[in-house]
Amino acid sequence: LVLCAPTTYSDSGRQPSSAENCSACPSAIYWGATSCGTAPLPSITDVNSPSNSDFNSPSNTDVNSPSNTIVPNSGENDLDILRTFFQECGGEQWTNNQNWLGDDICSFWGIRCVDSDQKSVHSILMASNNLKCTVPASIFLLPNLDTLVLDGNDIEMDFTSIQHAKSLHTLSIASTATSALDGIEQVPSLTKLNIGKNPLEGIPSQIFKISTINELYLGPNSFNLSPLPDSIGDVTELRLLDCSSCHLNGKLPASISTMKNLVSLNLEDNLMTGPLPEGFDALPNLGFLNLAGNYFDGALPSFRSSTKLRRADLSNNGFIGPIPSDFLESLNPAFFDYLDLSGNDLVGTAPGILSRLPK
Repeated sequence: LVLCAPTTYSDSGRQPSSAENCSACPSAIYWGATSCGTAPLPSITDVNSPSNSDFNSPSNTDVNSPSNTIVPNSGENDLDILRTFFQECGGEQWTNNQNWLGDDICSFWGIRCVDSDQKSVHSILMASNNLKCTVPASIFLLPNLDTLVLDGNDIEMDFTSIQHAKSLHTLSIASTATSALDGIEQVPSLTKLNIGKNPLEGIPSQIFKISTINELYLGPNSFNLSPLPDSIGDVTELRLLDCSSCHLNGKLPASISTMKNLVSLNLEDNLMTGPLPEGFDALPNLGFLNLAGNYFDGALPSFRSSTKLRRADLSNNGFIGPIPSDFLESLNPAFFDYLDLSGNDLVGTAPGILSRLPK
């Protein structure tokens, strides 16, 4: 049975049966979530994992966070920008356009303001709202825009003004008509990016020039047998990378072994090959690893130095030979809860960690 995908969960972390899907859970951002309502194991304290805030639901504390620098704004410029957005993206035909014909931007459906006194946009949350347009570049001139979520709309993006979006931290444009990301690398402070399910040809190289990114959701996509580029190692702040079902080919780049902040890596269901690069099994903060359903081969690394590893799925690959005698030996079994090595050509005794896992 397969692991529950992000945004779903079950008590076991796996699909209950071939005829029954995992339950919906928007806050579950990792594969194999076993609970909903709180972050899936491990907690942020346990492994310094990325925040568990849902793309579509920033909390009030996000809006008023003291770490965000609020740019004073009368609201007049924001209103003009939103009116252009409404007109160019077919606002009259939106599924929900409540209050958009008025002047109080903070009452517009899908808009959250910085606070009740400052009439300035903090978040635009308009997933699956029947938008049809190329989103005007002026949207990035909103001085306090922190979160832009436009998933599930028939849109493309114009990033020519994104260098002005100094407050933008979250951009989610999954399941849209976005076919190019030209200019996105100019964004100053972006930390979360979701571009899954788009008609992109190959992995867009621009995303690996965004040095501030720490959560990157690329899958599923059809990247036409592209390899994961060595420039992935340049994104030194990256903590979560999901490129499952991306039609990737080639070897895992050596630079990934230098990504000391990486907590969660999901490359399940691709066509990647070769042995895992030297040092990959010693990433100090790696907590979640899913390489299932590829063609990785060679000897199974010991992962003896991956002391924060909580879940590892290496199933259905081409690993061969004996299971290392020191496999996972440095882990605390109280915190490790999932391992799958099935579908490989491994020999030897089962890892000792299995006998110490909670029943």
